[in-house]
Amino acid sequence: MVKLTAWTAILILLFPLTFSYTHEYGGDFTKKTYMVEMRDGVKLATDVYLPGDGAYPVILIRTPYNKNGTDEIMVRQIMRHGYALVVQDMRGIHASEGKFMPFLDEGWGERQDGNDTVEWILGQEWCNGKVAMWGGSAMGIAGYMLAGVRNITCMMVAIAASDMYRHAMYPGGEFRGDSLEWLKGENAEYMIPIFEEHYLYDEFWDGMNLLTRCNHVGTPIYHIGGWYDFFAEGTMDAFTALQKKDGQKLLVGPWTHGNFGVNQGDLTYPANSIFDVYGETFSWMDYWMKGDDNGIMDEKIRFYMMGECPTKYGYVPEDAIGNEWWVSSSWPPRSSSLALYLHEGGMLSEARPGDEKPDFYEYDPANPAPTIGGRNLVFSAGPMRQNEVEERSDVLVYTTPPLEKPLAIAGNLTAKLWVNSTAKDTDFFVRLCDVYPDGNSILVTEGILMARHRVGFDREDFINGICLLNISLGNTAIVFGRGHSIRADITSSNYPAFERNPNTGDAVRKNTTYVVANNTIYHDALHPSRIILPVVEYPKIFPESGVYFGGKKIMTWKGLVIIGKMEFSVESNCSRVVFYFDNVKKYEDDEKPFSWVCDERAMGLHRLKIETYENGEMIGREKNIIIFNI
Repeated sequence: MVKLTAWTAILILLFPLTFSYTHEYGGDFTKKTYMVEMRDGVKLATDVYLPGDGAYPVILIRTPYNKNGTDEIMVRQIMRHGYALVVQDMRGIHASEGKFMPFLDEGWGERQDGNDTVEWILGQEWCNGKVAMWGGSAMGIAGYMLAGVRNITCMMVAIAASDMYRHAMYPGGEFRGDSLEWLKGENAEYMIPIFEEHYLYDEFWDGMNLLTRCNHVGTPIYHIGGWYDFFAEGTMDAFTALQKKDGQKLLVGPWTHGNFGVNQGDLTYPANSIFDVYGETFSWMDYWMKGDDNGIMDEKIRFYMMGECPTKYGYVPEDAIGNEWWVSSSWPPRSSSLALYLHEGGMLSEARPGDEKPDFYEYDPANPAPTIGGRNLVFSAGPMRQNEVEERSDVLVYTTPPLEKPLAIAGNLTAKLWVNSTAKDTDFFVRLCDVYPDGNSILVTEGILMARHRVGFDREDFINGICLLNISLGNTAIVFGRGHSIRADITSSNYPAFERNPNTGDAVRKNTTYVVANNTIYHDALHPSRIILPVVEYPKIFPESGVYFGGKKIMTWKGLVIIGKMEFSVESNCSRVVFYFDNVKKYEDDEKPFSWVCDERAMGLHRLKIETYENGEMIGREKNIIIFNI
């Protein structure tokens, strides 16, 4: 999980790119450290920063990474916006008393350190009665745990787990190597046997699972995640469970854990993918803490529709599609399911299989398939090339022909696999890849399932013949470009990101021997193994690119430049389209062809957004345009 110093460094890096504000406060502050007593008498070291005398809305950060690492530049920005800042070492961390038991003391159990801290803050004369929780990674987890026990003014939670079993320790039922390394790095190895003891989901995990407490949550929460983040599904699951409650907002970009820049894995995204951390933070805080009607809640869901990118292997797109921000009224957005079936010969297609022979591979835990990119914490992360892994004999590869037209997907992906094994238990791991025209296979998303957990994570059903696995590949949003192929890789390991399944059926990490498993993937009429994709319409905006003068194209260019008046039109299977210019609603059209004449007096870079509506659901996309019209 991202340490506080790294988290603040990201904020500082992004700050010069994103702000110029007039502030009521100068940024100076006073700092005082308190030892705040919890309900069991343990005292936690707590730094309080104040911008002056008086009472202020308070931003709270609770960290396992040493409060002394809080950067002064970040503190001054918070002070300039008229907030008090409270930064606290979690129990057993650095200057705090007690024993660090991540994250057992953060929620609604016997000890409720977050709740007790908020109660203390509300009793201080420098607090005006409004408290917000802010932070990412471990600090974000502390926020989600607090949300399950106490309502506060608002929260901003980034890249965090909302269910510690499924999002951190046992995704798909398999022990997560990244979490193991994190515990070691925080000198909390003593927790490993505790987590190993509870390898089945039980009441122990209920105390660290916000999804069991949704009916208690009334706090407005800004959920921020990354498609390649270690906790991507923590963000998505929390928002999805809470989205019908007031004050919930979601933002998801093409990011890995704690990296909000353009370089992700082997790809380079456009500059529009950079996260304006401070801008979003203070817009959110000002809206809920100060009543500033700044438009932050105008969009409930904003997500990055990924697309073709320049790669570190020299590929440069000529006419890339995607890589822009989309909006929707709910998650997942309206879509249709597309099944891509596995076939013999490594084919992946929409055609259902007939009389086909299964595929086999041998999985040896002594020689696991290596981790190369993906949703990782301490290991290599992001959209990385899988070609070397795909050459292994224990990896089955299924690929579509090159696409004749782009295909956009957004939502949760599922692999439905009919399998068997000579072992009592084994893992099945699926990667979905975007195969570029140059042959490089770039990871998009992935999922794992320990076969014994195919019925539930609270029980074990060992393999005894052919069985169906439903493997979640998580949520994502991407446009596969024309000439690209979609690929599914199937294997039984991803090490060291996940522990190796010894194939013995022993309790997790309690085996003394390994067994080689001969695994079978079926794809015939009775056992149609397939990948289910949530396909969304890609609303076409005309024009998409080029240089236009007075409504006529005068030059070809990959961007869009408008000189003078321009009529925009939208092609979509919807009943209504709304046009926005720089987030200001300009025109609504409920008759095809949908169109709007833009005659805005503007110079420079601006944003055109269209929202399409059908059956009460909205999905839209945003384009950057350059306008010269004075």
